[in-house]
Amino acid sequence: MRRFRDILTFIALGPIWLPLLLIVGLTLSVMCIPVSIQGYFLHRRWKQKLVSAGRVSHATTLSDATSSGTLIIDRPAMGWNTTYCWWTPVDIANEAPILIPTDDDRKQFIADSKSLEHPFDRWCYDTFLSVNTGTAILVSTRHGERVARRLQNIVPGARLVYTWSAPFVDADFNGNRDKVT
Repeated sequence: MRRFRDILTFIALGPIWLPLLLIVGLTLSVMCIPVSIQGYFLHRRWKQKLVSAGRVSHATTLSDATSSGTLIIDRPAMGWNTTYCWWTPVDIANEAPILIPTDDDRKQFIADSKSLEHPFDRWCYDTFLSVNTGTAILVSTRHGERVARRLQNIVPGARLVYTWSAPFVDADFNGNRDKVT
């Protein structure tokens, strides 16, 4: 009986809810358009800076010229399934001043320290990925992990390293080098 009453109430209030849902949907759509455009132009400006610094290469060019080094798989966003692929001739496993963390190590670090900045990720970002101070070459901004695996099959001497630059990217775009938490 209660379910029947709920259905009748929903039908009776339909003329009120439908316009309200339409207004909310249109408002959210209008709000998303400028944010999407801004994101597109920020990404384009970031990539242009890397191109002008000579830090962008295609996977095919890199596979022909490389026999070793490290492929960096970067997760530049929080909560999105996006990965970038970078390459550096440096053997990060031997050069890193900090042990390379696993995803479980990162989660434990975040839980313990209440900070999103793992020291390895900060070092890797500042040394290799940053537009201002980095030295790594951007190979792919789409399906970075898949591209890195393919390159690793072609160049067996290349090692894979995972990093997470999401806490640092916004600070780099805004020119702010302060600690992000």
